[in-house]
Amino acid sequence: MKRLILIPTLALFLLIGCSEPEPEPPPPPATTEAPKKTAEQLYQETMKILTPALRPAAPNGMAIRAVITESKNKFRPPVEPNGLEAVSKLKTDLNKRFDAATKAEQWQLVIAVAAGLEVFAKGPPERTGELKKIDRLRKRAMAELSKPRVAVKAFVDDYVGLSIMVPPSNDPVTEYVREGDSFIDDPDSPGDKILRLDEIIGDNRGVRIYYYKTDTSWIVPGPRG
Repeated sequence: MKRLILIPTLALFLLIGCSEPEPEPPPPPATTEAPKKTAEQLYQETMKILTPALRPAAPNGMAIRAVITESKNKFRPPVEPNGLEAVSKLKTDLNKRFDAATKAEQWQLVIAVAAGLEVFAKGPPERTGELKKIDRLRKRAMAELSKPRVAVKAFVDDYVGLSIMVPPSNDPVTEYVREGDSFIDDPDSPGDKILRLDEIIGDNRGVRIYYYKTDTSWIVPGPRG
């Protein structure tokens, strides 16, 4: 009887021992990190946002400054490994636009781009060449935008009758001046003048007007007929 009981037990043990082991669970899926953007991609994306604010007809200095500030703060390693290069590209682009706008005498655009370039510059104006240039050209732009418009009304003996419109009011003012006379009060510097009659050209063909604020002069033709 003992032998008959032992045989089924041994067969069961052998059956369990020969069964296949359970398969191991599959490894977790590998986490693939999105590739970082290149400096060119970051630069192009930012310029796409900036472009509407850089239109010469309607530049927006506040918008330019805000976008540049946000980009400088966002494009920092290690979050954006190529961020510093992208910021450098933005700075180079704005500097080129600043110089081109100055050359083209697009004074409103000069003032707007200056607001963005200030974000890149570091230190007070007396210690930073970049800020000195920005400040100098912005003041030039503001002076050009406030430059009076002058027309010659008449020549009377040694005097020239001039019609002058000074921004922002542009209300016409008449002045009779001789060569060498300075005229039109400077609203930013009481007691000073902003214009001077430098020369009567030829046989009353026109006059040369000097503008103190920009150290430049231009010719105004005489009245027709």
